[in-house]
Amino acid sequence: PPTWDLLAIGVVALALRCRPSSSRILFALMSISTVCTVLQAPIGSNHTIVRAAALLGYWLSFFTAMARNDHVDKVFERFAPAGCAALLVMYFYGVFHKINADFLNPITSCATALWREMPWPLAAMQGPVIDYSAIYGTFVVEGIIAAALLYRPPRHFAGAAGIAFHLVLSRSSYSMYISFTTLSITLHSLFLSENGARAVLNSPVVTAVRAKLAEPIYKGLVVAWLLGLISLAVSGNYTLTTVATLPFILPFCWAVLRYGGEPRDAAEPSRRSIPVIGLIVGALFFANGAMPYLGLKTAQTINMFANLRLEAGASNHLVFSADHRPFGYLDDEIGRHTSELQSPVPIS
Repeated sequence: PPTWDLLAIGVVALALRCRPSSSRILFALMSISTVCTVLQAPIGSNHTIVRAAALLGYWLSFFTAMARNDHVDKVFERFAPAGCAALLVMYFYGVFHKINADFLNPITSCATALWREMPWPLAAMQGPVIDYSAIYGTFVVEGIIAAALLYRPPRHFAGAAGIAFHLVLSRSSYSMYISFTTLSITLHSLFLSENGARAVLNSPVVTAVRAKLAEPIYKGLVVAWLLGLISLAVSGNYTLTTVATLPFILPFCWAVLRYGGEPRDAAEPSRRSIPVIGLIVGALFFANGAMPYLGLKTAQTINMFANLRLEAGASNHLVFSADHRPFGYLDDEIGRHTSELQSPVPIS
């Protein structure tokens, strides 16, 4: 539902759309988004958890630049590795969490449940072949994308593939996944090299869109379009919300695929300092995702619709059993304690 913090994000985002180079408006957007994240806690949404990791990277970059009196460009330079680290950790647990008996079972798997909520004609495609394709296809696609992002030459292909993959998932009417998809688009874009990013910005399709958006009439149309998206989202038309974003996302995805590669005649990348903030954010985010296997917690650990079950002294994971956990915080059940409290206590 549209709360005041979400409405504030919408207003500031529209302002940033009109002045995309404004570091002050970006600061306001990040501040409100941080407040929104805190107000939503302890919601375990994948979008909220990944966004929190990205926000941590931004604020570490911002305060480092402020302490050193650096130019605002340094904020982006330090933030980019943090966003990349958050995406890689997300992909890692998106695969690793799913290595469990329930996800691999077509009867209980979240993959088949999400597929059933796809729009026609995808939802009409049913049967064992589709079920197992949805299950194991997740491992293959996410694994290939994550591996390709680590290797410099095909990164723009991996970025475009990641955007397309999340666009397909967001067409499900199970929930409003387009917010998570647009966040993933941003994080995938951070893997582009500087030369590749400039080539995307200077590509014919992006240049044409940017030229049109500079005209007042098209700015007004964009505002009307965004208001339409909000209306569709609030009314629960999640599939239509995703479809309505395609006129902007697909041209960008094509530009990344066609022009985002490193030019052959590009100079060798300059030697950069170790991305300390990226390492910090990646390590903390990875540790948070590992909490279920340590026996500390299961909530807010990017569950990724993985069917992972590690509570009550049991485990459905095929690698980590309940005996592997060094801590026992997940061994107890609230229901068992409640029944014990309600049972009669003998009086001596």
